[in-house]
Amino acid sequence: MNLLKILVLQCIFCTSLFAQIKDEKYYYRDTVFEFAQCKIDIRKCVADDQSFKCGVVITNLTDQFIIIDPVQVIWSLAGSATVSHMALKRKVVIAPRYNKSFTAKFVGADFQQESQTINFTRIEMTDKVEAVYEIPELDVTKDLSRKVGPVTWTVKKVFFAVDKDEKKKNFRIDGIIEYTGGKFLGIFHNNIALKTSDGNTYINESKTRGYFAFVKNKYHYDNSKKFEKQTLVFPVESEKITAELKPTLSFTNVFKEYSLVTIEGFTIKLQRGTINDYMKNAGVLKDDIEEME
Repeated sequence: MNLLKILVLQCIFCTSLFAQIKDEKYYYRDTVFEFAQCKIDIRKCVADDQSFKCGVVITNLTDQFIIIDPVQVIWSLAGSATVSHMALKRKVVIAPRYNKSFTAKFVGADFQQESQTINFTRIEMTDKVEAVYEIPELDVTKDLSRKVGPVTWTVKKVFFAVDKDEKKKNFRIDGIIEYTGGKFLGIFHNNIALKTSDGNTYINESKTRGYFAFVKNKYHYDNSKKFEKQTLVFPVESEKITAELKPTLSFTNVFKEYSLVTIEGFTIKLQRGTINDYMKNAGVLKDDIEEME
């Protein structure tokens, strides 16, 4: 075999070996960390030469909302100036006495490291209720909108629909919330009620767990948007929704505006493990909000 062929074969071998190294997955051990009466559980951690991601479950044991800005969650490498911010488009908000799970992903570096360091540099928490905005009652047969302070609730559509799971008919109202206050607005979704003049009251049942609003899986107002869509669901028959019975929306203790305080950040270090550390939590995490026991 001539020298040229030997060199070509060596080049092919080295290229193949390098590609295998780049494609190799690094797995990391689960880690649990406690902060400010909360618990953060890091699971299913995996890295390659282009990205690092892990499942995060944050359990909020307080009576306040916890707010984490992805810009303030930073991956760093010891002895290097290289950093990467968590690749999420919106803030992570965990309601009081709830937990939230999501996937934290970092890109833009070689993440095939023996250990990973994640810095939660700044975390916010709600403090005092500065205002409660009691929107006046709204007759859905004739009124389209109600406003108080910086909060406006507008009816977009009213209709009856059949619940797919329970096979029962219910009354639904599509609406939008507009908030111009620029602070943190908590939305206590299950406090919204539909009242009729015959003395009946029906509580909103739209995809809620506990008493917090789910607006596309959120329970606070996203200040980056001009408005939030909201669908209300009430267990009431069609004969109850007439002009004579004056079906009226009530918003008592629904919209609460909070001040925010900053709590001390922390650093979590993950040590390299095996694929078994990753697989033991396969199928456990979901990017969803789950109510605590």
